[in-house]
Amino acid sequence: MPISEVKFCQTVLDKCRIKNQVLSANNFNDLSITNCTQEFLGISIDRTKTTSIFTKIKDKTLYRYTDEFYLSYLFFNVARTATVMIIGPFLSDEITEAKLLEVGEKIKLLPHQQGHLAEIYSSLPTISVSDAIFNLIISLCEKVFSSKKVNVVNLNAPPSVAPITTSLKDDDYDEFKISAIAMENRYKFENALIRAVTNGQTDIDLNAFNTINSSIFEKRTNDTLRNAKNYDIIMNTLLRKAAENGGVHPLYIDRLSSQFAHKIEQLESMKDNSALMVEMFQEYCRLVRDHSLKSYSPIVQSVILLIDSDLSADLSTQTLAKAQSVSLGYLSAVFRKETGKTLSQFVREKRINYAKHLLITTSLQVQTIALHCGIMDSQYFTKIFRSETGVTPKEFRQQKDK
Repeated sequence: MPISEVKFCQTVLDKCRIKNQVLSANNFNDLSITNCTQEFLGISIDRTKTTSIFTKIKDKTLYRYTDEFYLSYLFFNVARTATVMIIGPFLSDEITEAKLLEVGEKIKLLPHQQGHLAEIYSSLPTISVSDAIFNLIISLCEKVFSSKKVNVVNLNAPPSVAPITTSLKDDDYDEFKISAIAMENRYKFENALIRAVTNGQTDIDLNAFNTINSSIFEKRTNDTLRNAKNYDIIMNTLLRKAAENGGVHPLYIDRLSSQFAHKIEQLESMKDNSALMVEMFQEYCRLVRDHSLKSYSPIVQSVILLIDSDLSADLSTQTLAKAQSVSLGYLSAVFRKETGKTLSQFVREKRINYAKHLLITTSLQVQTIALHCGIMDSQYFTKIFRSETGVTPKEFRQQKDK
């Protein structure tokens, strides 16, 4: 029996946070899909009036079913095991505002509840026929069916296939409603972070981050970790804009934002979330302190961006002046007046700091690091590194390992 393949597929789907279940064929009806839908939407559906979609299920066929709420499911008969695997709910297409309004009408939502419905749907993955997940399921079916040919049948629920028996009223809206107090606290917290990052200041009570998991982020889904990730994504966006307001060029912001986007999706437990939030806050503050160009004139901003964009490039004073279409004397005077450093000093410090970073975070050879820092001669690189730090690159790396 292909149980091992099914379990492997379930493991992959679980890691992708896509709901799935395996049911006994003795209970073939659409109640399990109905259960998924009503649990997702928080409503009750009249089961006696639903039409079974498993009545004539065929072997070697993958069914794609979309109900009247635009929720999609995949299901197929697991050959020789008398079971059916159901995957979903997910979205087959983008859920538009018009579709959400239709769903709201069907489940009798009040107008002020509509926004929360959009948040709930935003938690769902979208799986199209070109997605890797869909191709994984096709491959599983090929294995389970012992066939290279898998028939894919698309089903759509007829109108009113699942009449609503109860609707969401104001009295029982607690599962969606965010209290005014919690919302006020969240906005105060976010505004404090934004102000601090904009000014590059870290003087904020870091213990406040410990309250995020229990009271600040919105309960968009039943998955607590997914809720935390959703809020982290929001905060990454807010802090990114705060850094931009603090005078940091998008060149720097995008690098950091991308790093945190990856870290957010790699979160595996709630206990790591507060630490990640603190790290995001501190790194964006550091970004503003290290890379804010707000106080510089446009020409100095342009020179600094040119230097930071590629430290391995030719960054001689003549080249930098030519790139700005000004004389070397003028650029040198303006740059020193605004930064307190000569162009050569500034470039050298940037290169040495980058060298330190590479020595600590990589196992690259010293001569390779020298090239990445725009210094072709490794002996000369060692000489200036020692003059700036008091130790050779090799000694600096050894200190890190102690």
